[in-house]
Amino acid sequence: MKDLTLFDPLKDFLSMKDEIDRMFDRYFVKSSDNRQLPDITWIPPIDVEETKDEIIVKAEIPGMKKDDIKISLQNDNILIEGEKKQEKESKGKNYHRIERVFGKFKRMITLPCEVKADKVKAKYENGLLTINLPKSEETKSVNIPIELK
Repeated sequence: MKDLTLFDPLKDFLSMKDEIDRMFDRYFVKSSDNRQLPDITWIPPIDVEETKDEIIVKAEIPGMKKDDIKISLQNDNILIEGEKKQEKESKGKNYHRIERVFGKFKRMITLPCEVKADKVKAKYENGLLTINLPKSEETKSVNIPIELK
């Protein structure tokens, strides 16, 4: 007997929206000069998290060396680009399926607030690129107490 699950139209809609966004990203990658970039062959998935003190960007980029990844900060955008090099072809191999992707990628993410460019840190571990971008003092939220009279 199959288990019953509750239908959540919002979850399905958001999932569909994410998939459509990724599809458009594949064909119309935003660059600093807004031209289409035909040499982009894959798009790594990205998470952007905001805490009280920083923005954290995580990108799944397995199978690369840190020297093959370039990160730059341009105004309120962070650009992550690189190239995942394909293994050398071996003669005599007979593949039945090839699903791994190789080639150049480029992701431009608009940050939700200003950050301290000189304090940005990045690490690449086990295929996960994590970029910590401390918020500028002007953008940190401050709680203002309300006086009762």
